[in-house]
Amino acid sequence: MAIVEGLIKPWAKQQSQESAAQVLKQSVKGADLAKKQAVKIHLKKVKNNRFTQVVDNYVDNPNDLGLEAARTEVRRKFTGLTERSLPIKDRIIDLDEVDTQVKNRYRTKLRNFYNENNQSLKGYRKDIGLLRVAGQDIRGKINVSKGVRDVKLKNTLKDTEERNRRRLAEESQTVNPEDKFTGGHHRFELSLGAAITDGLEETQLKPFWKLVQNSYPNLFPGNHPYNQVAFDMGFTDKLHKAVHRKLNAAGLDPKKVKKALAGKTAGEKFAFMEKVSKVLEEIDDFMAREMRKNRQKGVFS
Repeated sequence: MAIVEGLIKPWAKQQSQESAAQVLKQSVKGADLAKKQAVKIHLKKVKNNRFTQVVDNYVDNPNDLGLEAARTEVRRKFTGLTERSLPIKDRIIDLDEVDTQVKNRYRTKLRNFYNENNQSLKGYRKDIGLLRVAGQDIRGKINVSKGVRDVKLKNTLKDTEERNRRRLAEESQTVNPEDKFTGGHHRFELSLGAAITDGLEETQLKPFWKLVQNSYPNLFPGNHPYNQVAFDMGFTDKLHKAVHRKLNAAGLDPKKVKKALAGKTAGEKFAFMEKVSKVLEEIDDFMAREMRKNRQKGVFS
């Protein structure tokens, strides 16, 4: 029995060592196979196109939308001049330069005042005041377009500029300085006269209009008494507007005349007076008829 045990123990030990070696060998072989399989999978992934596909349909990121809305709000706040803008002293700002929300806010106040005060802006400066933007005042006014009255805005410096321009037109177009404006309508509009002579030297203006007055028997520029039509003689507001429409339709819109005669010489501008003379003669006849009708109806202004 002892002999048998002596034979079995070395054999079992050898078998155990061989089994362990075999297991280790199989384990290493299995690890190699797993490693090779992992490498194979990795290479397969690398070969595939891994770029993001661009599609037509997509969903906006809510965070991006919020950021864009914030940026838009910031940009909107700086789209124009506001009450906090630094004063601009070297030029008259245009209404288009004023921030839209600032204008709308002031315009709404004016419209509310207008509707609550029997469609009038009288006294609004005391209650609402002026809108001050970049150191310049903007006021409200009533404008009538196609028969509809509405509240509009105007830079008060424009008023000053227009008064100065009118004063210059009166002085330069009035041949006799003793003739003063007594009210009413200028047959030969000051703005039309200014448009005709635009671009001439100031020293040329008086001689130009003196020549016009001496050359055309029906033209009396400036504040000549014959160039003023009193409103209380039947020259109503309705007739006044009709006259301006006829002047514009006949090609005597000041803005268009100024553009048409831009760069012309004094001689060429004087030649244009032939057309002015004929148009005003026709309009004189129209005014006389309508004023006579108004007086017969008892309508004098």
